Amino acid sequence: MKFPFTYTFDLTPATVLAAAGIFPGQPQYLYLETFAMVAIQQNVELVAVSLNRIVRDRFRRAMMGIWEYQNYPAYMDRLDTALSDPRHTRAEYLGGRIQAVFIDTDILGDLQDVLAAQAYAYPKRGTLQAWTGFYMAFVEGKKGNPRYQTQRRQYENTIDKRLSYMASHGNSAPFWMFIDEGNYVFRGFPRNNAMNVIDGMKLTYKRMMREAFMKAAATMRVYAAATPRYIFGAYPALEVNFEGKIYKGYSWTAKSGARFFVIEGTQKVVAGQPWGRGFILNNAGKILRKWGGWLPK
Repeated sequence: MKFPFTYTFDLTPATVLAAAGIFPGQPQYLYLETFAMVAIQQNVELVAVSLNRIVRDRFRRAMMGIWEYQNYPAYMDRLDTALSDPRHTRAEYLGGRIQAVFIDTDILGDLQDVLAAQAYAYPKRGTLQAWTGFYMAFVEGKKGNPRYQTQRRQYENTIDKRLSYMASHGNSAPFWMFIDEGNYVFRGFPRNNAMNVIDGMKLTYKRMMREAFMKAAATMRVYAAATPRYIFGAYPALEVNFEGKIYKGYSWTAKSGARFFVIEGTQKVVAGQPWGRGFILNNAGKILRKWGGWLPK
């Protein structure tokens, strides 16, 4: 099953920077664009982790409402452990937009994995449906029945083998579909109506993705405030001609009296300090020589 959630708002560096009041054409835009992408990635990944914890809790609560899962909590532990696998949580581009993947049902497994686990656990009976008679004898049995304890041990041994098989085959828990979508056809597993755990996450998903967007924008406002002044064009904009080529950038005069020009787009942060490349100018604005070095904060 494909990941069923879509956050339709275009969560991109452009939209995040716009929310932070930074737009294309401003000197700091290109500099901050990469930081914005990192902020988006980090916040979406955090959303995925948070949503994964929520869906695990909702599955557990759903299972607590089903007698057979409640009566044999090893099922809950297997699903919780499977969902704790870090492969379920990631930021991924789906449909051209970044999404917070928090559950991957391909990893959890499907009906074929259920059948494979059952065949391993009870090979003499073969398939899941062939186990129905034994299973129903346990479910409908009474504690006063002399065979009840024997049936229960057989039942528990079978389930333990199933769950062990799932754990060793891709850390799976394919019975998730019986909880989420309901199960009355395959009577070798607990019977219940559809709990719609995954579908019930949609509003939570959209809310947390909106929060991720706002947090990324807030991060970029902090970055913008902390960005060295040269990024914002606080120094005079200037154009210089060197060997027939026009260079755009910014100039300033150091305390020593030397006049510097940094070429626009060469600025970067090295070891926490702003650095750039350009020229040293004379008082008339003519180029004396090439230069590269630290920039004023």
